[in-house]
Amino acid sequence: MEPLLINEKLVSLFNFWADGKLQSGMRCSNELFRQVRTFAFDQRQRVYSLGWALAERGIQVVITWSHRGYGLWICLRVPQTLPKPVQRTQPGSRTVPVTKLVATKPHQMRSKYGNVKKRSLAQVV
Repeated sequence: MEPLLINEKLVSLFNFWADGKLQSGMRCSNELFRQVRTFAFDQRQRVYSLGWALAERGIQVVITWSHRGYGLWICLRVPQTLPKPVQRTQPGSRTVPVTKLVATKPHQMRSKYGNVKKRSLAQVV
C-alpha cells in the first residue's frame, strides 16, 4: 500500500480528544485519520520517506500539502492509534474494562464471566 498525496483543501479537517489532549483529525475517502506530524516545505524527502516506511508496515498513510507545508496522517483504525479503553468502576465492585462488557438490556451489562451487573442508564451512557 502506498501513501496517498492530496491537497489539504480536498479533505475535511476536525479536532478530537485522545490521550488526554486535543488531536487533529481528517476525513478522506470515508476514512478517519490522525495527524502524526507536520513538516516544512524543505523537508519533502523526509515526509515521503517516513510515509513510505509506515506504509510498508501496513499502515494506511495520507500526506497532505497546503500553504503551510506537509502533514503526515495515519488511519485511526490502526490499533496503536486507538484510544485505550476506559475503566468504569462502582463502589464495592472490581474494575472491568469497557471492551469486556456486552449490553444485554439498557440497564444491564454482562461481563465476560457471565455475571450481570445492574447499572443506571446514566452509567451506561
